[in-house]
Amino acid sequence: MNGGPATDWSAARLVKVIRLEILPNHREQYMQNQEIWNQESRRDPGYLGELVGDSQDGALYVMTFWKSRADYERWMDSEHDRIAGLAFAEAHYTAIEIRLIDLV
Repeated sequence: MNGGPATDWSAARLVKVIRLEILPNHREQYMQNQEIWNQESRRDPGYLGELVGDSQDGALYVMTFWKSRADYERWMDSEHDRIAGLAFAEAHYTAIEIRLIDLV
């Protein structure tokens, strides 16, 4: 798992859960591209970090943590497409599912 520097996860009010089915022999490249997402997203004050891990069914999970839904939505509107252009992650997976979970 990759959480980066010590993070205060207790500040999170929104978690984005991404489930990916990675193409065979593409995991290493996907992980390098995911680090681009993480590094670029860290510039946003509402972004708290990410955790990445494998599941028993072979899928890869990425969970990103946000201070608020408003922070996440602002990031989606202003940064998501720019970072997507840098990371080219879509070249490494066959399926993706995304869920947003509000924490109380």
